Amino acid sequence: MEHIALTANILWQIWKARNDRMFNNVQQYPLKIIQKAQNEWMEYKEAKDQEKRMSMLETPRADELQGQRKEDADTIHLNIAVQHRMGGWDIGIGIVAEDVNKQILAQWALKEATDGNKLRNQAVAVKLALCKAREKEWKQIQIKVKLERLLKMIQTSNSKDMAMHSHLEDIRNLCSMFTECSFILSTNLTEERVDLVIMHALSISFDEEWLHS
Repeated sequence: MEHIALTANILWQIWKARNDRMFNNVQQYPLKIIQKAQNEWMEYKEAKDQEKRMSMLETPRADELQGQRKEDADTIHLNIAVQHRMGGWDIGIGIVAEDVNKQILAQWALKEATDGNKLRNQAVAVKLALCKAREKEWKQIQIKVKLERLLKMIQTSNSKDMAMHSHLEDIRNLCSMFTECSFILSTNLTEERVDLVIMHALSISFDEEWLHS
């Protein structure tokens, strides 16, 4: 449906440009017409989804805290780290899942190709963490994000970069598959557990997973 809406807006912009050319003798470049349609569509989509995003990420009200205590005890916390290989076109991704008592439930060492963009690398890591949590059928998760800029983008689903916007859409859609899905800014610049995993990730040829009972 979103692609249909975007296509309809592009056709509308083309129609208006055609009328400007015929009746006002004003010519517009095709690329600018498409860009205008994309920008208007993204603004409309952001406004339309704002209420849904806020309900997914907002802090519980005081009258909900008691009911949230049990949920908090069941929440799985996912720590993520990303390391770009020097001189290479791949990144190592470490993911460590812990319960509320800091007991490790699972760890993943992953390797992915990269375009060299640090922000997009982190977004890819978040998507993979969501996928892994979904595979485990966990219902309530909280993901620690190391970049404040990425956290703000996830909360608003707002980015002018089309590739980044696509990543944010994927993250939002994956989050909708959980009973509770939240993001917080990591307070530690280094997480010893996940840093050990990430160093191993840079040395492997295939993704690895360790489960803990």
